[in-house]
Amino acid sequence: MKSKQLQVNSIKHANSLFLWASVQIQIFVKTVLNILVKPKHKYYSVPIFRKRPTFQYPSSRQYPFDEVCELIVRALESRNWQVPDIKVEFETIGSGECKWQFVKKVTGANFRLYFWRDQRFDQTNEVCNLAAVMEIAMPYQQLNVQRDESRIQFYYYVGDDWKSDRDEFIRGNKYESSFRELKRTYLLYRGVKVKGSKKVDSDTRRLILKHKTDGVSEYELEFREPEIFPTDVVMEEFRIFLTDHVLSYILAYPVAEKLLDMLAPEPDISVPDWASDLYTFASYYEVCVVGMNLRDPRLVPPSRRFAFGYYGPSLVPYQFDVGESILEVTQRSFLRCGIGDVSKGAQNDDLEIPGLRWYNQKKFLFKINLNRANNVYVADYAVYIKRKQEIFSKITDGRHLLSFEEMVDIDLVFAKTIVPLVDYDGGFQQPVVLVQREVEFDEVKFIQELRYIPFS
Repeated sequence: MKSKQLQVNSIKHANSLFLWASVQIQIFVKTVLNILVKPKHKYYSVPIFRKRPTFQYPSSRQYPFDEVCELIVRALESRNWQVPDIKVEFETIGSGECKWQFVKKVTGANFRLYFWRDQRFDQTNEVCNLAAVMEIAMPYQQLNVQRDESRIQFYYYVGDDWKSDRDEFIRGNKYESSFRELKRTYLLYRGVKVKGSKKVDSDTRRLILKHKTDGVSEYELEFREPEIFPTDVVMEEFRIFLTDHVLSYILAYPVAEKLLDMLAPEPDISVPDWASDLYTFASYYEVCVVGMNLRDPRLVPPSRRFAFGYYGPSLVPYQFDVGESILEVTQRSFLRCGIGDVSKGAQNDDLEIPGLRWYNQKKFLFKINLNRANNVYVADYAVYIKRKQEIFSKITDGRHLLSFEEMVDIDLVFAKTIVPLVDYDGGFQQPVVLVQREVEFDEVKFIQELRYIPFS
């Protein structure tokens, strides 16, 4: 009896706390909205936070080949990142004033380096540092490493035609080849504990790389194929290859007489006149961030010094290889914007952003005044709807769900329509503006709070 009473009291207490929190949130949001609608002039300032990213080098020494990877990056930098037959790609991560830039890929005819490993010495440090090498591919072998040394993966080529398989082995994704019924070109090896060895921590490097598979996702061993590899021997082979065949090749070319700023931000692109009437929806959190900046910019954390981020869904799944026919940007997130003048307010029925989902948490209407067209695109959502209807009309087995291949087919048709904002000629039936950068505080203006959100 007492336990039931305690349970009832606990529920009442939880409900009262929930109601109190709801009231406090409503009061806070109303305060922020008052600041957005009628900002106090003595606090009203909209500084542009556009700090250049800090460049990071692969400074880790966790694995034997880490040092030569840093030497490769620095050698390429001293040659303005331009060496014949070697392609260098960069990545920028972080947000607001806390952005970092590093080399993401170094690719040659017979090798590939992929940098995306955490190399922070202190895991409590908020500075993100993913500049260490994570994947190394060379002829007949590929090694994937993590900060957690127990998760090493080694791929060994077992195909019968290296000349035709080389590009796919060096650059392709290696996962579930047996399950997906792909050509048998490699075997997967993972670190395992050696029987009779001393007890080691869960994240300690294993001495042996052994072929392990569930018999479904990856291919099994065949006659006379190796079952194990010594971990230290494999890593030393990769270090020697990078030193003798990659670093030495780069050093054979002269250092640049004058170092150019190859990573300088691209100049601002002018926004077409028709793109002055854009709008989007914002969440409670985004409204509060914009309101805090109007009240006092110092209240906004450095990593959140932007109005809206681009967190919406991509046009094409990331794991799908789009090839050269579609822009790679379609596999990244976007902020979707509708086209129309909402400066004087708008009725809910008039607001529609083609293809935008998750409306339930975004109930505040903002006008978007882009000050530059960099990383902004336009796509035709009508093509997506048309292709979806065509595929459903061909289904004869009575199912109501699409397969993964059918969904990718629809996404690809939609993605192929994407064009940069400055190249759009106005020929789309349902144009949607896709912003793939942070929208700054001086590019947004609060319009109104919506009672309910329409679904497209």
